[in-house]
Amino acid sequence: DTLKIKQQDIDVKGSILYFKSDGVFTFDLSSCINKRNDNVINIMGQTDFTHLNVVLDTTNLDSIAILAPYIKELDLDVYDWMYEKSNYDRVRVDFAYLLINDLKSKNIQEDIVNNLYASGIVENVSLSIDSSLLPITANMVEILFDNGKLLFKVKDASYDGVIADMGLVELSKFLDKQTLLKLNIQSKQAILDSRILGILSYYDINLPIRQKSGYGNGFINLDILLPTKKLETKATANGFFKIVDSNVDISGVELFIKQADIYIKEDIVAIANAYTQFKDILDSKVDLVIDVDKKQIDLIAVPTYFVVNKGDSNLMDFGNREIKTKIDFSKDDIFIDFADHNASIEISDFIKVAINDIGKLLPYAPILQMLDLKNGNVN
Repeated sequence: DTLKIKQQDIDVKGSILYFKSDGVFTFDLSSCINKRNDNVINIMGQTDFTHLNVVLDTTNLDSIAILAPYIKELDLDVYDWMYEKSNYDRVRVDFAYLLINDLKSKNIQEDIVNNLYASGIVENVSLSIDSSLLPITANMVEILFDNGKLLFKVKDASYDGVIADMGLVELSKFLDKQTLLKLNIQSKQAILDSRILGILSYYDINLPIRQKSGYGNGFINLDILLPTKKLETKATANGFFKIVDSNVDISGVELFIKQADIYIKEDIVAIANAYTQFKDILDSKVDLVIDVDKKQIDLIAVPTYFVVNKGDSNLMDFGNREIKTKIDFSKDDIFIDFADHNASIEISDFIKVAINDIGKLLPYAPILQMLDLKNGNVN
């Protein structure tokens, strides 16, 4: 016989057995949904109304809207990511299993989340982090729900022309005060340009570095506590990028970087083993640490070439000498402090240079030696 469920517009076929001696129902059912005979959900299990175990699988389905009311009731964040932020052509559940030991438990939602296992495939997916950002698209996404976590695993995904070799979206902590979203994108051809920086900026993570051209590869991880009616979004970023032959803007200063390793950890960006060039003035190895929150940079440079000339006059030569500086870009004006040389530079509408002790610069300044200037200050 066929049981028609009008509210959900589905047909249920199969068998239900009741064992009176044990008070146990067992069931082996299949349902056609979406008004299609080739969209089938198969479900088997048993219950004595205290315990429940269910096994489920499906054919390719055009839609899983039938599950939306139940998922929405269980968790709004899961519903949002499955029904509001994702579009797809087909979905298939390969295997799902649920075991509940106490259906009368006061923590039934927690029991369902912690005891559900499901795996499946979604085809031709478009996943939108937000309407203001372009979607992440992929031909196929693997879905896994296990240990209280919902994972979307993507290979060869695309985001605004950036091809991600692997992408992972993970949702967990459903029953905590805030659901945790983990976003991971890895690519062998990713650069730190407006596309990746745009995702970070959406979550108020504004890195003072932008790769304007060149090559690179790496990954970015985002841990995001999703907002609620009472709590705001909280996001932290971690990542690594290796860049080669790139024009890079760091806090408004444009450099050509032959190669560099860029590490991102929460509010800190570290650039290590960077080999940079600046016009015909500088060719140097540079290591620097950027505090994004305080908007400060600690920089150490060991230039193979750092010469400032005026016509035929050699004003400064810092070649093969270590230079340490602190840069503050927390205000409109940029302040650069060369503490070891008792000098500073302030960049605003004008560039102001203060040398408080000429003697500290004497070894590096042929012009001072030529003029026999050994002490004093310059503004």
